[in-house]
Amino acid sequence: MVGSLTGKRLLPRYGLRVPVAGGAITALSLLLTALALQTGGAHHALPVLLTTMGLMGIGNGLVLPSLIGAPMAGIAPERAGTASGTLSTTQQFASVTGVTVIGGSYFAVLDHHDPATAATAACWLALAAASP
Repeated sequence: MVGSLTGKRLLPRYGLRVPVAGGAITALSLLLTALALQTGGAHHALPVLLTTMGLMGIGNGLVLPSLIGAPMAGIAPERAGTASGTLSTTQQFASVTGVTVIGGSYFAVLDHHDPATAATAACWLALAAASP
């Protein structure tokens, strides 16, 4: 919520630098989660996850509002319905694909390792997927 409300205020002033910064914050949170789980193990997982997931929420909050407004900005009013439906469908497909790939890799690794190792592998995969 904090990232989303802040992002809406910063977007008119800083433009596309806001979602780029949000993406960087999200990638940093994934990196920190993976490193912490890899080095500290599961016994330190809760404080690390609370911190890094909060950081990820801020990053996503900076990205997501602009992902809805930016593609719709140049659409002619008579095509707004079609564009909105296409945007919504694309976002849902991307979310489902991400959950499937990251979740599938997590459970594939979980079959052979402990939960902290599986979570670490899933974070590395998510970080790799988020990188250009």
